[in-house]
Amino acid sequence: MFQLDLGARRLYRIAGTGERGFTGDGGPAMTATFNGPKGIAYSAADHSLYIVDTENHVIRRMSLDTGLIETVLGTGERGDGPDGDPHRCRLDRPHGVYVHEGIVYVTDSESHRVRALDFTGAPR
Repeated sequence: MFQLDLGARRLYRIAGTGERGFTGDGGPAMTATFNGPKGIAYSAADHSLYIVDTENHVIRRMSLDTGLIETVLGTGERGDGPDGDPHRCRLDRPHGVYVHEGIVYVTDSESHRVRALDFTGAPR
């Protein structure tokens, strides 16, 4: 993953080694591996990027404050659900992500669903 600074006319790598894989949770995003990342969304609430790691069937969060990465939705196994605990929910090739008012919305493509991950604690 790269950041393009138009003012400085520079391109910076911010995450990933360029190798395919599913490693790095809890560590620096720069040393993490991805498998087909397809989407990204910024959350002002926690100053993070939410990354759709499509072929790993997970959503990962990269803190822009610390540079650390973690999986926040999905097990890494392809599947459909169950709802509830985001670390037990299997996804099936997610593609899109959008963040609005503390809710992370994910298009779970092969499950034909839109899932919502609520970090606000509000009932859904």
